[in-house]
Amino acid sequence: MNAETRTLPRDKSTKPIKNAIDEMLKFYNLDTKVKEAALINSWSKIAGNLIAKETSQIYVKEGKLYIKTRSSVVKQELSYHKTKLLQLITRDMGERIVDDIVIL
Repeated sequence: MNAETRTLPRDKSTKPIKNAIDEMLKFYNLDTKVKEAALINSWSKIAGNLIAKETSQIYVKEGKLYIKTRSSVVKQELSYHKTKLLQLITRDMGERIVDDIVIL
């Protein structure tokens, strides 16, 4: 095991488990990944079932949401509603997770 392994400093005060988990995720730089995963899991709720069924791949990389679809109609709709989708994502996630949407 690496001698320089990072560990959380001991805190003997009592706090809600949610706060402790949030601190741990932030300490290990995992908070962004968890939020990105939550966004991907919420895609059908954000975009709607019809659009979600037509997207074959969705992932977040470097602050951009990448959406892959074979349907030219869905590509056009996603392009047309890009600003609205970004607003819905921010509202649903409670904060800005992505800055742009890339349609593949």
